Amino acid sequence: MKVNYQERIEATTTELKIIMAGQQTVTNRQKVQALYLLKSGLSQSITDVAELLGGT
Repeated sequence: MKVNYQERIEATTTELKIIMAGQQTVTNRQKVQALYLLKSGLSQSITDVAELLGGT
């Protein structure tokens, strides 16, 4: 099943960048970065995000 993550993430890419910059821990920053990658279209799936962030 294909999920269109861009439509499901309500925050804009600009908002996600601001939120990401304010994160205090690497873990929290990576969580927001994952949302940013999906929203911006730079990643098409959770698997792509994991590979980009070094999770696999």
